[in-house]
Amino acid sequence: MKNRPLFLIGVLAAALLGLVMVAKIPGAAAATLVVDNDGLQCPLAGYTSINAALLDASPGDTIMVCAGTYPEDVVINIVSLTLRGAQAGFPTGARMFMGAFESTVQGLITIQAANVTIDGFSLTNSLTNPMQNNGILVKTAGNTAFITNNIISAVGTLTLASNAQGIYLENGPDDVRIVANDISKIQSFPSAKGIYIGDSTATNASQNVLISGNSITNITSGDRGAYGIQVNNRAGQPGLVISNNTIDTLTGLGLAGRGWAHAIGLEGDTRDVLVVGNNISNIFDLIPNPMFGPDAIAVFFEDNPSFGTARVNQ
Repeated sequence: MKNRPLFLIGVLAAALLGLVMVAKIPGAAAATLVVDNDGLQCPLAGYTSINAALLDASPGDTIMVCAGTYPEDVVINIVSLTLRGAQAGFPTGARMFMGAFESTVQGLITIQAANVTIDGFSLTNSLTNPMQNNGILVKTAGNTAFITNNIISAVGTLTLASNAQGIYLENGPDDVRIVANDISKIQSFPSAKGIYIGDSTATNASQNVLISGNSITNITSGDRGAYGIQVNNRAGQPGLVISNNTIDTLTGLGLAGRGWAHAIGLEGDTRDVLVVGNNISNIFDLIPNPMFGPDAIAVFFEDNPSFGTARVNQ
């Protein structure tokens, strides 16, 4: 199936009807701000970068990002903001990563406000920071974030000295939904994860997180753990649901004999966690630790006092 530039058609039609706001009027009701990096896809757009639009945005606004490449780190600290790429609402399976009809962000998107939506982007490493280690970072204040229909690929490198994550929930955002994303080629020398709820020093629990319908593939760690999904918030993550994800090709290279691969690592307190309907395959611990043997596991529990409340059907 070929990509269809439906977003462009919709934007142009709306513009002709006078429905697209290209500049924000102070004090106005929720607005739609349109971004086009080169002015070709959406000639009536009012901004050429996402950050320029954010400077004018207010709570409840929508920023529509037309197809093109946007080499910028984006920090969203505006509540109830919706960031829509050219492929918003379209499943990832029929799309081409960084293709002509994609809104591609080369950089990190950070969410540090409540009720933010990220829909329909390609996301990858920054050109100016090849050591970037996250695709999307959700901070404590990012409660009720909705991350959907994004292709996140080529984040980190095997020489990266810090952990790499496609999507990272840091220190306790609640009610986050991560749904129908494609996450691939996440790699670092220490642990690499498709999705990470962290971390081991967190003081604020992440409650009622939903991770569903995502494809997580080709996650590689040079000398630690390769994870599809790792859950490791020290303060806990009650009410977590991990459902109907496809997790494939996780590789712990074990270059110093310490590698492992866990498709789903429940490595903290996960009271009442539900793990169901996930399709897991091709988990590799290439050089097993000689003391402990191979460590390639579909669903792994560790330091989890509530493991008895877990409902697991892979």
